Amino acid sequence: MYEGGIRVPGIAVWPEKINSGTRVEVPCYTSDYFPTIAHVLGIDIMQYNPPYDGDNLMHYWKGEKNKRQQPMMFQFENQYAVIDNDFKLYGTVEALPQLYNIVEDNAEAHDLSSQQQSTLSNLISRYNTWSQSLQNSALAGVY
Repeated sequence: MYEGGIRVPGIAVWPEKINSGTRVEVPCYTSDYFPTIAHVLGIDIMQYNPPYDGDNLMHYWKGEKNKRQQPMMFQFENQYAVIDNDFKLYGTVEALPQLYNIVEDNAEAHDLSSQQQSTLSNLISRYNTWSQSLQNSALAGVY
């Protein structure tokens, strides 16, 4: 769940829609595929009041957005991560969570959790809400 495990480059080729040489600096992930494909197909997924995690990538490819509105959430076995633009929360069930500025420190060498307590608390809260939503979905199909 550290950047060496989940930070990889992505390439999109669509000559009719994406200008050659377009570079997106915003973190993106596979959960963005569904809202993007729905948008391309002309389907307004928001009418269904969904709890979709992803974002429509077209806005980034066109240069209309340069920040994510919602953080990206990851969970694998006993580890979790929340990436909210510049900041990343990393945690396990056994240890205190860590906070990194992945723009300034992409090696995740300097834990900022004691200096950025409001950011830490915000990301922990958002992770807990997301995690509870996953559990509710798995148990009863309720978000």
